[in-house]
Amino acid sequence: MIRVISSVFCGVCLFLVLGLSACQKEDEVRDLSGVVMIELREVSVDAERKIALYAETREIYPCLNFFIDYEVSKLHSHTYVHFKGLQVPKICLTALGPAKALIHLGAMEPGKHPVDFLLNEDGLGTLFHVSEEHLQVETESGNAEYLEFLELEMHRLSDNRFWGYIQVLQTAPDKGTEAFLNDLWAAGAQPVSYDPGNYGFFRIKGDDTILFDGIHHRNVKNPLLFAFDGDVETLKEIADDYKENLAVSFSNPRGEHYHNQR
Repeated sequence: MIRVISSVFCGVCLFLVLGLSACQKEDEVRDLSGVVMIELREVSVDAERKIALYAETREIYPCLNFFIDYEVSKLHSHTYVHFKGLQVPKICLTALGPAKALIHLGAMEPGKHPVDFLLNEDGLGTLFHVSEEHLQVETESGNAEYLEFLELEMHRLSDNRFWGYIQVLQTAPDKGTEAFLNDLWAAGAQPVSYDPGNYGFFRIKGDDTILFDGIHHRNVKNPLLFAFDGDVETLKEIADDYKENLAVSFSNPRGEHYHNQR
């Protein structure tokens, strides 16, 4: 009986050790092949606006959680982005999708900023022209065969711009979308329309408004785009008055975000 118990105990211990070892094993990094597509972005970190890049492979993989392994380094005024490989997880989220990454480059004051890229030993030198209104990318040297910018210009928003969406939860004549917007405009907010293009935090594409959320893109049916110079608490109070009927979400470039259902 003692031998049986001892054998079972040893077997359980071995199973736990092997299981723990498997859990601690790092993701595999493979060579990154094919084209990497780059989208200009802006993010807010600790209320500070920073330039970022969203990158994804043109190739589609069998797992949704494949990521691009990269490294960002700085030397004097230069920023270097090295795409190092394909990060393959141990557990596959079984849905097709590209490998992706959100790359923070940091704050960039108005002016010219050299940004160099390296992928599979191929280098591409670029110059980022930053102003209060735009970010424009100029290709200076190297091989652009494996790197593709979706566009070479991003519009930059002023701090008083807001974006988000409205979702109807239940219909009520006095608490619908129109009533909410009337209260918003009465408080001093002003509706804003945008030409098609990339605005750093969202994209206007035809009739579609696509919000950027980290590595995700969200196409919203009822976008909320406005300017407001007052206290954000006023907007929150208005949104809270409609929380039984409407889900309202909004953000601004300063990193202030609110959702009346959370």
